[in-house]
Amino acid sequence: MKSFWIFAILCALVLALVIHAQEGPSVNSATGDKFKAKIPPPPQLNADELYAQLGRAHAQIELANKYVAQLQQELAAAQALCPKPEEEEKK
Repeated sequence: MKSFWIFAILCALVLALVIHAQEGPSVNSATGDKFKAKIPPPPQLNADELYAQLGRAHAQIELANKYVAQLQQELAAAQALCPKPEEEEKK
């Protein structure tokens, strides 16, 4: 009988927690608003900083283009070493 009451109290506690969780976010009593994440404004960059960022982005793009060109050369070399399926069928 004692375990029944413990079980009943635990069920009531779980039910109370579920009902409380469904009510949504709590309202801030000081401002009356619901919680809102504060997102900082975007940084204000001057022309020199923007130009420097553009230069870095351009350098990254050039480096990526060189890497892609190198990968294409390696792919072409690897494909040249592999026999084509048509040639294998003729043999």
